[in-house]
Amino acid sequence: LTVKENIEFPMIIAKVEKDIIDKRVEELVEMLEIERYLNQKPSYLSGGEQQRVAIAVALANNPRIVLADEPTGNLDVENSLMVYELLSQMCIAYNTTLITVSHDPEAVKYADREIILTKIKSKDL
Repeated sequence: LTVKENIEFPMIIAKVEKDIIDKRVEELVEMLEIERYLNQKPSYLSGGEQQRVAIAVALANNPRIVLADEPTGNLDVENSLMVYELLSQMCIAYNTTLITVSHDPEAVKYADREIILTKIKSKDL
């Protein structure tokens, strides 16, 4: 699938009308600055560009909550900071709660709240 098709896919599954899909795709790619990649396959993009596509896909249906497991795990420092900033901005813009699991100490700088999990045994649950 192309970048555009990846972003459209969750909305198609949710039976969103075509004109709304087109408007939403345009809005997301503009905010994430990925317009020029719409007809490319994500596998040909850099790690940071792929992460921006993943953010667009995650936010396509305007979810109330986004769960991100190590969203910057395979990125360099510069792209990691960009992804955290974009996630933060997008969640504010769309009034979305973001729950991030990360070993990256930079992640907490973009959080309203930090919860540290340590060794939890099943009997503690």
